[in-house]
Amino acid sequence: MTMIDGFRMLGSLGLWAVVMYAAGCEKEGEAETLQSRAATEMIQPAGAAGYDPIVDAGEAYGMVRAMGDQLVVIDARQPADYAAGHLPGAINLPPDVWRTPRAKPGTGPGRHFYRVGEDDRGPLDTDHYNQKLGAAGLTETAPVLVYGNHAGKADGSVPVMVLHLLGHRGEVYFLDGVGPHRLTDAGFALSTTPAARSATAYAATPRDEAVWDLADVRQQVAAPDPQVVLWDTRSLDEWEGRAARGNAAAGRIPGAVFLGFNELFIPGPDKRVLDRAAMQSKLDEAGITPDKTVVMYCQTATRVALPYQALRELGYDRLAIYDGSKAEYANRDDTEIEQP
Repeated sequence: MTMIDGFRMLGSLGLWAVVMYAAGCEKEGEAETLQSRAATEMIQPAGAAGYDPIVDAGEAYGMVRAMGDQLVVIDARQPADYAAGHLPGAINLPPDVWRTPRAKPGTGPGRHFYRVGEDDRGPLDTDHYNQKLGAAGLTETAPVLVYGNHAGKADGSVPVMVLHLLGHRGEVYFLDGVGPHRLTDAGFALSTTPAARSATAYAATPRDEAVWDLADVRQQVAAPDPQVVLWDTRSLDEWEGRAARGNAAAGRIPGAVFLGFNELFIPGPDKRVLDRAAMQSKLDEAGITPDKTVVMYCQTATRVALPYQALRELGYDRLAIYDGSKAEYANRDDTEIEQP
């Protein structure tokens, strides 16, 4: 039995299996516990959809039991949702920690990464992230489990995307699906007592090249690079111009290809992610292939969080996010909009 199998077993059998399985994992002359091995070897569960960082509730249960306090559990929901019931030991880092507050289209920048420079469109603001994450008790090498809403939501998987852009070196897992029943059904007892970790120092090494701005997009529109794919991850109504979402102009960025982020879920209310084969088939059909630089956008660079995470796990290594997305691009008088 492998250690990965062990996480699955822990999730299905509960706490007593930690001791039983740890004993069965001893090598000759070794008396390591499952907890220490999981923490030092950074063992990854197989994942809910075959992607290592996307785990189901049972696997998350095994991880929490095995790794203990060395696993930083982040509840990405709003404070009121966190207060109503959260995983014991989970810290609350809601959407405004990760990105700027929301603004209506055309009224100024909103829902973008914290950045420095003119109009907040320079490099990622490492001072902001270092302060917020360090105060919350994270280091850049800590293993992290994020949960909240489903993938592709501000209170869901956005922190996973931001941590990768910040150059986080520890493994970052995301709990697949949506609904508190995922947790209680897996054996978790929710808590209403706020949790806190001791403050530490976080040192981001940001991947600024993975964050595109308006100038980058304009260059691609004016002189398309055949090695770049602009991926529109919005809804079909937005893509075809029937839903403007409050923008001055409906439609899409010229040259973009379409694959709605909702098509990456298994049909049903739980919003669980497709398996690898089904995901890759959809990407291939849309022309989103690993030999290209894939630049993703939506309305506010929120829905792109799921595609970004999924592509990384499928072996795509040339990825970028258009931070301003349609909320910026469609509310100017100097950008070209394509209509169906």
